[in-house]
Amino acid sequence: MCLLGSRSRIMVVGVKSGYSPNTTLTSARQSNSLRPTRRDSMTVRQKWSGAGTRWREQLTQDFARNPFWESRATLGVWRLGQAVHRRPGLAATLLRRLHTVCDAVWVRGLIGAELPREIDCGAGLRLPHGGRGVILHPDTRIGAGVTLYHRVTVGVSGPGRPPVIEDGAYVGAGATIIGPVVVGPGAKIGAGAVVVDDVPGGATAVGVPAVVRRRTVVLDAEGVNSV
Repeated sequence: MCLLGSRSRIMVVGVKSGYSPNTTLTSARQSNSLRPTRRDSMTVRQKWSGAGTRWREQLTQDFARNPFWESRATLGVWRLGQAVHRRPGLAATLLRRLHTVCDAVWVRGLIGAELPREIDCGAGLRLPHGGRGVILHPDTRIGAGVTLYHRVTVGVSGPGRPPVIEDGAYVGAGATIIGPVVVGPGAKIGAGAVVVDDVPGGATAVGVPAVVRRRTVVLDAEGVNSV
């Protein structure tokens, strides 16, 4: 009876203290489950590798269309911001801080442009005169091979999506593109024009508000896109 009583007290003490033989094993399993696996580490490396490759490819095509150092400096700072935008890790955090400083000093301070890193932009962007005075909405979508001259403004005038500028479009100095409009592939916007309606691919739009003056032939992989 005494032996059983002693065992009962031992068991009671064990229950009160919250100890269980499986407690340590369960905690160890939970701790191991929180540690990054080899597969997770490889996924992070692959994402960073992909971002770095895309950044280099974009800059290579950008620089090919921008021979002057001012334009290249602006594009280099902007592309850096795009490459590290929403990327995890300490390195990305430090690079974002570096981009914030360079953006404040060079892009916004000296060039007077606003080029948010959230913008989705294809490779081969041309920014004559270093992109001075170019103002872009953060949600603007820009295709590949687009030319944006100085003092171009792309934004919204109320609720709704910002403009979409498709591949190969040309936007002249001081032009303004406002609202949910689409500038088609190969379209040209004249200097000082105010675009509030869609511009078809291959068209030339001038004036305030901009009107389509003529359309040219734009060829794509399937043939004629517009006439």
